[in-house]
Amino acid sequence: MSVGGQASHGAYFAAGAESDAVGAGGIELDNLVVAWRRAVVRENSAVAVATLEVAWAALRLRGPFRVGTELADLVRSMPRLETNSVGRLERVSGRALLAVGRVAEARGCFEISLDSARRVRDRPGEGRALCAVGSLHADEGRVDEAQAPQTAARARGRARRAR
Repeated sequence: MSVGGQASHGAYFAAGAESDAVGAGGIELDNLVVAWRRAVVRENSAVAVATLEVAWAALRLRGPFRVGTELADLVRSMPRLETNSVGRLERVSGRALLAVGRVAEARGCFEISLDSARRVRDRPGEGRALCAVGSLHADEGRVDEAQAPQTAARARGRARRAR
């Protein structure tokens, strides 16, 4: 496939919504991973992170979860990762790590995701990161600690819908 064809292939899958990956029939995961790999080789971090998000939407339902951690690690190692992609990458990585039982590493990813979203003023990303942090606290039985991030995430969502 030509370089232009590879870029188009990646752009097509990167534009897919997470719901496309899990809806009726879903996206063919192998094809999505090919698009992701090509984006990594081309050092196109925006497409690599976007396809990672869509791939994780499918992987979280049927596994194997370790593939999510491996894909995220490879994206993280890209030499020119766009600043506005870091929060999204770390959130997916944290969810994948949580799915394979690596809770401490997941917590670190969620904290990086939250910090990154705040730095680039990505309010929806900040809300998703707050939800992830709160859910992790709740899963660990720390209900009082879970309440603050969950409340903040809901407030972000209400503010966004009010606009």
